Amino acid sequence: MRGPVLVSGFGPFLDVVSNPSGLVADALSGDPDVHAIVLPVSFVRSAQALDAALRVMPRRPRALLGLGVHRGATLRVERGARAQLESRSPDVDGMRGATFALAGATLLETVCDVRRLADRLRDLDVAPVEISGDAGGYVCEHMYRHLLELGEASGVPAVFLHVPPLAVLPLEAQVRAARVLLAELRATA
Repeated sequence: MRGPVLVSGFGPFLDVVSNPSGLVADALSGDPDVHAIVLPVSFVRSAQALDAALRVMPRRPRALLGLGVHRGATLRVERGARAQLESRSPDVDGMRGATFALAGATLLETVCDVRRLADRLRDLDVAPVEISGDAGGYVCEHMYRHLLELGEASGVPAVFLHVPPLAVLPLEAQVRAARVLLAELRATA
C-alpha cells in the first residue's frame, strides 16, 4: 500500500512572523493522504526534524513536497538545489548558508516534470507561476537538496514550491495551489 505524501513547510524566521509555507502544510495536515510537518528555519535542525518525521511514518511516503516562502509575487516551482549555499542571512540558530558546502553533485534536479506542474498551477489562475533554477541559497535550498537526496535514495519524487507572502496571495489560494501539486504527485507517484 502506498504511503502518504510528505509535505514540509517552515515556521517563522527573520522578519517573517507568519510563514505561509508552514500554514499551508498545517492546512493540508487534515488530508488522510498527507503527512505534514512544519520545520524550523534552521540549516541543521530542519533536516533532523524531517528525518525524524520519516522514521515515525508507518509507510514510506509516495512523494515529497517541500514548501517555502520567497519575497516575490509568484508561485515558483523549483527545478533543483545546489550544493553550495550562498545566503549570508542567518537562520534561526544564527548559522549562515554561505558557511555550508554540501557533499555530492553540484546540482541535484527533481525527476518531476516541472513544466507540467507549472502548467497545472497556471490553470488554477491564482497567481503568476514560474519555473526557477535558483532555490535561494538559504534554508529552503538546503532542505530541497535534502528532499531530493531522500527521494533519490527511496525511489520517490521530490519537488519544492516557493509561495509568496500572505500579503500577496491569501492562504486559501496557496492551499489550493499546494493541493494541485499534491494531485499531480499522487497521479504520477
